Amino acid sequence: MWARLVVALVAVSGSRAWYQLIPGVGYYQFNAADTWIRAQDACVSRDSALAVPTTPEKLRALGDVLVGRGSRYAHAGFHQLFQPGQYLTVYGELLNETGPLTWERGAPLPGPAYSCGAVSSSGELAVLECDGKLPFVCENELWSEYEHLAGVGYYKLYTSGENWADARRRCAQDGAHLAVLGSGAEAVALGRLLARFPTLNNTDHDSRALLGFHALYATTRSRRPRLRTVTGQMLDHAGYTRWKRGQPFLGTSWHCGAMTRDIELVMVSCSHKYAFICEHEL
Repeated sequence: MWARLVVALVAVSGSRAWYQLIPGVGYYQFNAADTWIRAQDACVSRDSALAVPTTPEKLRALGDVLVGRGSRYAHAGFHQLFQPGQYLTVYGELLNETGPLTWERGAPLPGPAYSCGAVSSSGELAVLECDGKLPFVCENELWSEYEHLAGVGYYKLYTSGENWADARRRCAQDGAHLAVLGSGAEAVALGRLLARFPTLNNTDHDSRALLGFHALYATTRSRRPRLRTVTGQMLDHAGYTRWKRGQPFLGTSWHCGAMTRDIELVMVSCSHKYAFICEHEL
């Protein structure tokens, strides 16, 4: 069954180790056996948490992985450590409010000895001893919101408008940055992403999406404005500079970068609200 899962590896920086993308399910890291508490601490140290298998698709995928690895169980992100009979996820939610639950036969077992969650190779939930050493699976829910565009990277289009500064801040909260076009292939991919949303929400212009470049250090009198990316490059060195006719034009407040649905670059008002695209670096 493991062979049926199409898995792509994504390398991430800093404390984030190698994670696996199970398409349609999320980003996961599979780890050697440890106790439940130590497993959760290990996941937290990697900007993630023990996996909470709250959908049938996620349960089946994790079950298939366990079969492929020859393991019967893996620790999962729920417990009854605070109050017997009240199962909470590692995010503080009531487990029975996260969606339909599929328990293995006889589970959950009563009694304080069995207080920590697990997922079985049959794709079912179980409750086992917290001190028992099992393989464990870390998940990063945020990364699951970012879409892999083949050959270029991981992106999220926010369709509800923000001004450029707030869009930049929102991407940073994701551990990402406003997208910087580095090639024609990347521009085409983001153009296709934008095309999937013909109507945008709370925006001042339906055919623009903010990107990660600006002329905030230039004046309106600059004949050749010095355009910089949010990654510190000059825009001319980033790899893609196909401008809409008449651009780049710096009006009174037109110092922030965007792309059109025709994948042309434009300068827009930094105070107006537009859709925006965030990019996770590989």
